[in-house]
Amino acid sequence: MASFHNNYRALAAGLALVAGSVFTSSQAQAQSGVSLYHLGNRTIQVNQFNPAQQVESNFHLALPFISKQSYSVSNAFSFNDVFEKTGPGRYHLLNDALYERVEDNGFLGLEIDKMTLLQVGFNLPQSGWGFTVFSNLSSANQLFYSKGLFQLLLDGTAQSIGRELVLDKAQLSSMTYLDAGVGVQKVLMGGKLKVGANVKYLMGVAYMQSDQNLRLSVTTDPNTYEMTFRTNDISWDYALPVGKPGVPLSDQESWESNFSPTQHTGFAVDLGATYKLLEKLDLSVAVTDLGAITWKNVSQDYVEDKTFTFSGVDLEENDASLADSLEKYFDAKNRVVGDKRVALASKLLLSGKYQLTKNDAFNATYFSVLDGREMRSSYALGYTRTFGKVLALSVNAVKQPQQIIGLGLGTALTLGGAQLYVASDNVFGALKLADTRGTDLRFGLNFVVGNSSEKAVKKEKKPKKEKTEKAEAPVVSKV
Repeated sequence: MASFHNNYRALAAGLALVAGSVFTSSQAQAQSGVSLYHLGNRTIQVNQFNPAQQVESNFHLALPFISKQSYSVSNAFSFNDVFEKTGPGRYHLLNDALYERVEDNGFLGLEIDKMTLLQVGFNLPQSGWGFTVFSNLSSANQLFYSKGLFQLLLDGTAQSIGRELVLDKAQLSSMTYLDAGVGVQKVLMGGKLKVGANVKYLMGVAYMQSDQNLRLSVTTDPNTYEMTFRTNDISWDYALPVGKPGVPLSDQESWESNFSPTQHTGFAVDLGATYKLLEKLDLSVAVTDLGAITWKNVSQDYVEDKTFTFSGVDLEENDASLADSLEKYFDAKNRVVGDKRVALASKLLLSGKYQLTKNDAFNATYFSVLDGREMRSSYALGYTRTFGKVLALSVNAVKQPQQIIGLGLGTALTLGGAQLYVASDNVFGALKLADTRGTDLRFGLNFVVGNSSEKAVKKEKKPKKEKTEKAEAPVVSKV
């Protein structure tokens, strides 16, 4: 009974701590995957966060599409932040609210994070070795924008009368690729240290990126209302799995597939380690997706530095509209820029776990992504509860870029050889999409066999003590 009360108090304390962190904030927004990571060695997918960690099984199998589906979206505002409902199916755009919510260096992100195509692995508890073979699909898409863009969209050219309205800091980045690789894990120092590494062969599917220094401005004369447009050299590079390389997108006549797994290739590594600093305290560090893809025969559409003045439409002369004039004047040209090496968005994970009881643990995690433009960091505080070998539950408070602290939940259920899991770093956002600025969902079905030990079993053997037999003293009979 005392054990029950202790476990109950640990469970209540963990839930109270995380709930207090979440509900002292006014909104909940997040999407990092940390709720899945905090389930620890209860899922196969922990190895994607830290290659030193491996699921608690002798053998595991993840199959295409059913073993991991992962989606996330992030933005600086929600639908209900900027739209007001005026009737059934009718909404009104709140211009001031939208402009207030927009950050000057905001971004809209859509991501598919390592969707499992195949993973096979096994542990050798007696030797402390573990091995994995895997393949995944990843896609990262981001649109960076500035306040100037929304000024033009909301107010038209009114903000440019008598002054220059600048549209800069805009950039589109999109990359989709496959990976196939092998991983190895090793338990050292009698179980105190675990190290691991994944080596991955990368196969590019699609790539597009605009010039990071894009700049467009418009000025309207207050007397004649003539609009003057100025732009620097605008360009966007791309390598697509369809169409003919070297032909502008607008001039493509055929969109037949040209994808080859050996056309756009590269390599990447994941490195990780965990260390038991104290009896109940474990520290973890991992750097993943260190690598790049070389895209072959990259095409580039570009518009040269130009200035254009639009004086209006002459109806009698049947002049073209402003849109037609801009399209004609800023007509994009095309060239092949050759091979281009593009780095993956590398990730850094630092984490600590305090094992309060056998079934209760507290986690603190720092997670950052370096995408070539900036480093975006996330922070998480979590509580994980296990119920034997069958069920694990994680409750987390997660702080993400552009978001306020969000409530994350994750659970893993293992019955027989089937392991079902689902996790989200923004439960409220997943349930109420119109009110969220960002959300994510990760779920899947794995297959596991056996139960490997958490502790390294390869320990230093103590030398055997040699048995010494005492010589029996001769018996002297007395006469």
